[in-house]
Amino acid sequence: MYFKLTFAAIVSFAALTAAERVFQFENSKTSQQMKEVAEAIQATGEIRELTINGNEMLVKGSPAELEFAAWLFPQLDAPLTSPRTHTATADFLFDGDPQDVVRVLHVAHADSDIAFLELHTAIRATTEIRHVHENNRTRSIVTRARPIDVDSAQWIFDQLDQASKDLGSKPRLYTRPIPPDPGRSDLANHLGIFPLTHPTDPYDFKELATALRLTARVPWSYTDMPAQALVVRGDAPQMEMLRWLFEHLDQASSFDKSIEYRSPQQPNDIVYLFHTSLDTSTNADELRQQSRPGMVATYDKLNTLIVRGTEAEILQARQVLEPSRR
Repeated sequence: MYFKLTFAAIVSFAALTAAERVFQFENSKTSQQMKEVAEAIQATGEIRELTINGNEMLVKGSPAELEFAAWLFPQLDAPLTSPRTHTATADFLFDGDPQDVVRVLHVAHADSDIAFLELHTAIRATTEIRHVHENNRTRSIVTRARPIDVDSAQWIFDQLDQASKDLGSKPRLYTRPIPPDPGRSDLANHLGIFPLTHPTDPYDFKELATALRLTARVPWSYTDMPAQALVVRGDAPQMEMLRWLFEHLDQASSFDKSIEYRSPQQPNDIVYLFHTSLDTSTNADELRQQSRPGMVATYDKLNTLIVRGTEAEILQARQVLEPSRR
């Protein structure tokens, strides 16, 4: 009797793990469209066996995997609506786990494949969510992570997936509700979106975004060209510095005096904006050779050098740069 029960349990377990289901494509017409649906389902669900045959998709896996595939498939194979709507689905709890959720973000305002890809990449680059997958036909972004992480992804989505006239010109910040950790003081639990409205060409935009990113030393960032915005993730002091830099550098015209910023947390950590009438690259090279401060960046549009270092380093940099103002 003991052997029979054990054998029956093994057979029952095998039946559970060998379950399969066939899904019929109705609105995904091309092989590429079907492939995108299949890849998003397989990668997000971590499903080992998934094949496409004609206009059918066969999924083999656990009951939880099949339940997930049945939930996501109709969303990615859905008919297109016009106009598209900006929506996020309710969470799917993978295998009933409230800390392992899938959320689909339906994009409304990405008018091109490039704009859609930029939004997808901005989310992936700044949230570090392992599962972020896109479906071009339906303009859908599939995310799987902890609720706190998919909330971060949705915040970026909500800020950037807007009509151009609604994007605004002021920074927007979001603090991830991460419980304090006594053992760490560097939690990068702040997200920021800085719309750069005054650069008039791609070179200026990239140069300013790079200067902001390098000066503040944010660990995660992405420049969304269609939205003309810098998306960053870092700690509170980095966001404070970015806000100050943004306020002074995202301007239509240059300023005629030098300005400095001192970190409230570390007074000997200084950022110095130096206006010059000479070529900024020449000044930057000279500065790196003669004083070697912690960081030097340039923004040609405003004829500005951005220097970060200690008080002694900034003083030395000023001694090198002051003659260029005469």
